[in-house]
Amino acid sequence: MDNLTVSRNIKAQRVIRGLYQLDVAKMLGISKQTYIRIETKPFEMPVWKLKRVADVLGCKLDDFFVVH
Repeated sequence: MDNLTVSRNIKAQRVIRGLYQLDVAKMLGISKQTYIRIETKPFEMPVWKLKRVADVLGCKLDDFFVVH
């Protein structure tokens, strides 16, 4: 599993739900710039933070690690 796959999957989950990066950032209580880093460098985050993103997006953590 590479970083690019996880990044694409996080972004895909957001886009499927019709949300902008700023929308998700606000729901997470973080800046848009911080959320952009989540979509580009998720492996620099602890799993519990990725789980929080999944909860906000209404998906499972596993959805971020699926290879399409």
